[in-house]
Amino acid sequence: MGQGREALYRRIGDRLDSTGEILDVGCGEGDLVAYLARRTRARVVGLDISDAGFARARQEADRQAVGPLTECLRGDAQEMTGFQEGRFGAVTLTFTLHHIDRKARALREIYRVLRPGGKVLVGDYVIVEGRPSTECHRLTASQVQEMLAEAGFAGITVEMVGPDIALVEGVKPDLPRSA
Repeated sequence: MGQGREALYRRIGDRLDSTGEILDVGCGEGDLVAYLARRTRARVVGLDISDAGFARARQEADRQAVGPLTECLRGDAQEMTGFQEGRFGAVTLTFTLHHIDRKARALREIYRVLRPGGKVLVGDYVIVEGRPSTECHRLTASQVQEMLAEAGFAGITVEMVGPDIALVEGVKPDLPRSA
């Protein structure tokens, strides 16, 4: 795991005390799932469009002695009908948002499955002035911030965790958003 990823995971863990159940969208091989379960002692559900990394995720959870706290499911962030409204206390997306085709749809689904007062934490590569865009560098931190606001999130903050990695955090308001 690279330094940028480690720093991002630590920052996410710092923000998730007593959040209740956590959903990690785009969990891949489950590194963040196991890390958050160990760090918070909360139940962590991983969701990924492909189940190719799930065997590795199970091994990592067992290695970190958090297997009973973790689960990885195959599914699409753009259509999370398997999760009830308000189920999760926090949702994380690390190095995932830039891969999602219908980002606004996925963020609305994340908003739906979060309980009021719940947090969304988006950690991703961002376009930074003076650095080239790549397949993974598709958005600026400001664009991610705007997308969260459009999905209904409030209290949005941006922290640069590395030279090209941003952590964007938002909260689902306790009051329903206006139509």
